[in-house]
Amino acid sequence: MEKMVNSVKLSTVKLCIIVCAITGFSLIVGYEVSKLRTDTIFALINLLIATVIFAYCLIRNKTIDFFSPQLVFALPFLTIITIGTLCVEQNISLRQWMIYEVGIASFFLGILMAKYVQPMFIGTATYTYSNHKIKVVTALFLLLGITAAIFIYQKAGPPLLQHDVGSARFEVNDMGYIATLKGFIPIASIISGLMLFKGIKEGQKLIKFKLYTCLFLLGILDAIMTGSREALLRFLLILLIAFHYYVKKIKYHTFFIIALFAVIFVGLVKFYRIYSDLGDKIFKELNFHSDIMSLLSVSWHFAKNEFSISMHCLAKLLEVVPKLYNFQYGYLFISPFILCLPGEQLNTGHVAREAIGGDWQGGAAITLVGAFYFDLGFIGVIVGMAFVGFLLKTLHFLAAKNKSLIYILLYAFFLENSLTSIRSNFMNGFIVLFYPISFILFHFLTAVYIRRPNDLQK
Repeated sequence: MEKMVNSVKLSTVKLCIIVCAITGFSLIVGYEVSKLRTDTIFALINLLIATVIFAYCLIRNKTIDFFSPQLVFALPFLTIITIGTLCVEQNISLRQWMIYEVGIASFFLGILMAKYVQPMFIGTATYTYSNHKIKVVTALFLLLGITAAIFIYQKAGPPLLQHDVGSARFEVNDMGYIATLKGFIPIASIISGLMLFKGIKEGQKLIKFKLYTCLFLLGILDAIMTGSREALLRFLLILLIAFHYYVKKIKYHTFFIIALFAVIFVGLVKFYRIYSDLGDKIFKELNFHSDIMSLLSVSWHFAKNEFSISMHCLAKLLEVVPKLYNFQYGYLFISPFILCLPGEQLNTGHVAREAIGGDWQGGAAITLVGAFYFDLGFIGVIVGMAFVGFLLKTLHFLAAKNKSLIYILLYAFFLENSLTSIRSNFMNGFIVLFYPISFILFHFLTAVYIRRPNDLQK
């Protein structure tokens, strides 16, 4: 009887969550499509897809993992591209909407393919890690990162402290290999943060983790001083995802609160950048008042603006590709490897900016599906998104079932990269290689091999 009551309670909770999700998403999309634009039908299609995905995952699984790719990537993807596209102040072509739909379908095709190869990973070796070696390697990573940071800041200074934060950030990024080596600071900090939280969870005294605490706080400070919300979001997202699998499961209500704060953060950072340029007159233009509702309204306004920029750039790209500008035939996908070569090499964003005739600093964000289309048309979208789905689902299986730190770190990075590439580009820059290579190097220097029994069956 008690089991039946608990089952009814669980079903009721799931039903309430589904109803709230449908209602909330419908209100958001309904508000945007109230302009009666021709894009309404595709917005409603994406709403239906998102609802079906969410409802299926809730009903099928008794304990749902909100960090599984079919949820944590698919739902933000559908939400961001739908709202962002509806906010673009121009007509959106049928081809652009079809790129979205083909993209999400191909993503789930990749997940399906990954499920067929999962039995190959059952019984995969698991690893433990030497605490002494972890301290030595993270300290070495930190030393390399700080050395690079000192060289950079002597020439350009910390971007956050400069008058023109944007130009300072681009100046740092233009330093090539030195700027890349500075990435060892957040990597050492993420690993240290996990060790710190793991020790606290196990009831150990904080005094034993002085090194990890210092490295963790230094990583946060470094991410802030870069003046880049992308750097700070990358640091926090990788740490959050890895925390979920390595330290303690994050509950679903905490997950939604974090997602809400992420949207507010994106909007507030955009607001701050415009305020630094325009000054107090931005308050009059936005009719801003010093209350919480005005703050949330402004955050949502600029968050929508951030979502729509990529969709606008993609729309401009589709006007010239392939009519006036050729496909890249795989160059964008392999561009991180090409960036290792000497001389000036263009990444995905810079190639896209040249194609649409942009005259600003930095690259053009055209979304990951836009970059795949720019490479090989619809074939590129199918292959690229299937690859993303396959990669994320395979790493998710290893992170959730094997629980070795290397798989957790790799999954955390590629999931974070996939989420941020909804707005930007999946293979944008050498960082796509640098983080995985660094995590693998850390693994080989600190891991102890242990054969796991064949108990990874679902």
